[in-house]
Parts: sequence; C-alpha cells; structure tokens
Amino acid sequence: MPTITAIEKVKRKARFDVYLDGVLALDLRLDLTAIARLKVGLELSTERLRELQAEDQRLSAIEYALRLLAMGPRSEKDLRDRLKRRGLRRETRGGCDTGA
Repeated sequence: MPTITAIEKVKRKARFDVYLDGVLALDLRLDLTAIARLKVGLELSTERLRELQAEDQRLSAIEYALRLLAMGPRSEKDLRDRLKRRGLRRETRGGCDTGA
C-alpha cells in the first residue's frame, strides 16, 4: 500500500500537497487533511485515496454553491449548471436527481 512520505502546505491557499512514496498524489483542503488525520507514515489504500478525492470535491462544490448563494438568490438549475461548468461530477453536485 502507498505510504504518505510528506505533507506540504500550498502557498497562499488553505490546501496541502500529499506525497505518496515520494510522488505528489493529492492536493487536499486544509480541513479535510485534519479531519482525515493524515500524517507521514500512514498507509492509504486506493479506495481511501478515492474517498478523500471525492470528499475534497464535495466540500469544494458546497463552498462554491454557498458563495454563489451569498451573492443572491439562485435557482436549483442555475446552481447545477454552474457546478457542471466548473467540472464537478454529478455524484459530487448532489444526490437529488431532478432530470437536470
């Protein structure tokens, strides 16, 4: 299993670069890195890596949607369209499928 060999703060962003076996593997939010209790020496399965990436995208989508809503009212369709344009996958964008 791949092992975390380094965790480095990304300059000017609230994110960390996570290196597995000496190679940059993940770029994760600061809060997710703390919640997941990532540390040097920890082994990560392929499944756990996918989970961390999916959770990072989900949290980013929520943060982006909240920023949009803070600017003013938005329809569900507008939010979905903007998240889609941002390249966020359907399973990240939300669990309710209204056919949009």
